[in-house]
Amino acid sequence: MPPDTTETAIGSIELVSRDSSFSLRCSALAYDQVDGQRPLMVASLAGPHTSVKAFRAALSTGNARFRTNLPGHRTELRRWPNGYQFHAHRLGFQTWQLLAIANRTGLIPTLDDASLWAELRSERFTTPILRSWLPWLNEELLQRELLRPLPNFQCEAAALSASSEDLDKILADRAPLPIAV
Repeated sequence: MPPDTTETAIGSIELVSRDSSFSLRCSALAYDQVDGQRPLMVASLAGPHTSVKAFRAALSTGNARFRTNLPGHRTELRRWPNGYQFHAHRLGFQTWQLLAIANRTGLIPTLDDASLWAELRSERFTTPILRSWLPWLNEELLQRELLRPLPNFQCEAAALSASSEDLDKILADRAPLPIAV
């Protein structure tokens, strides 16, 4: 079998603070557009251990700006005010990967049927649904702008703003529901 020659695009994200400036490599990123701001929602970054630690600290404290240099995405990002979940892994000598995911209700870092199903089955929703409804429910949520794909680079993040009442209304509008036995 021939080797896989598919290349993944890699960009960078620069941290700019009052005291310093440095860049990390970026393989995936998503941000939102809220009140004229662009908060960082999801980022997969790699670089020297000290730079990864400094980037994590900057995301935790909010004392920096972030500039992207990614194919198709050159913008300035801000910190999400509710903080982040971090996952760091050593890749090799002095090289670390950092995955940062914003603490945001309804954030789906990778939008697919499994992750949408998991979110709709979370404690925040009381509406009973069947997994077989996901294709049309996904489309309905998108049409009503209750599920919004986020601007992204090499990931499919989305924000789900629907409530149980919204789901109830969608299901009531669809009645009778397709229930397979």
